[in-house]
Amino acid sequence: MSVWIDNVRANFSRLMVTDIVADSNSTFSETKATNSLIHQATGTYNGSYSIQMGGLSLDSEINNTWRFDYEVILKLGFTINPKQRFDPNTETVVNDKLEYNQAIEDIELIVSKALKPQLFGTLLERMDLQGVTALEYADELETFATCELRFIAGGRTTV
Repeated sequence: MSVWIDNVRANFSRLMVTDIVADSNSTFSETKATNSLIHQATGTYNGSYSIQMGGLSLDSEINNTWRFDYEVILKLGFTINPKQRFDPNTETVVNDKLEYNQAIEDIELIVSKALKPQLFGTLLERMDLQGVTALEYADELETFATCELRFIAGGRTTV
C-alpha cells in the first residue's frame, strides 16, 4: 500500500473533482504538464491543476508503523482575461477584475475544503497549509496565471 497514491494523492484528486465542484467558479481538470502549466492548450488552461510531491520526511516510527509527512504541491492554472466593462453606478468604463476575484475565491475554497478532517480519508492524520504563492502570469498580457498551494499531509503506513 502506498500512502502517497492511495491516500495523499487520492485525497487531493477527490477534492478537485468532487468536493469543490458545486461551489467553485472554475471547472478543474488534471493536466499532464506537471512542472509548468503554461504548456496547456489555451482552451484547457483555465482550471488546470497538477498534484506533485515536493518532499517526504519521516516523523516517527512506533511498532513498525511509520508516520510520513508529505509536502504536497497543488499547482493551479487560471485564465484571467483583462476586460473592460461599463459600470452603471459610476457611469465610467472600468477594468473588470471579476475573473481575478473568482480565481481567488476558488483558491480560498480549495484551502478551506482541504483542511477539513472529515475529507482526509483513511490513514491521513493531519493536513496543514504551508502557504499559497501569488498569482504568477506566464504572458505579457497577464492572461494566464498560475499559483501553488503547499500543504503538509501526515499519513501512517505499516511496514
